[in-house]
Amino acid sequence: MRLFAFLLFSVSVLQAQTGERQAIEQFFDAFHKRDTTALSKLLAPEAVFHVVAVKPDQNKLMFESRDEFLKAIASIPADLKIEERLTSWTINTTGDIANVWTDYEFYVDGKRSHQGVNSFQLYKSNEGWRIVHCVDTRKR
Repeated sequence: MRLFAFLLFSVSVLQAQTGERQAIEQFFDAFHKRDTTALSKLLAPEAVFHVVAVKPDQNKLMFESRDEFLKAIASIPADLKIEERLTSWTINTTGDIANVWTDYEFYVDGKRSHQGVNSFQLYKSNEGWRIVHCVDTRKR
């Protein structure tokens, strides 16, 4: 009986994390394609972005609104190949909120530009998981 309960619990945890992970995978798929329509559907209207530029002398915190983020993605030249490779995942979910932590390496035209971590906060809306906040670090 304990084994059955453990397996049932494990399956429910995996199913719960599938939606959150899928939302982040869809985010990066749309990001790589510069598909601001698809990105917009994954972001809460109130979504915000923060970047911590890691520097030897002093870290710098930058802010971007949802609209500024979408405009920045739309402005990336079509001939520039960008790729953010996620190297690890940690997903924590409680009810209708989740945190997804990913380590990453960022490539521009096949060359590594920088690396860091992403921390996404999501909530479960009637339409599915939506990103409300992302903070990432960028280290050259």
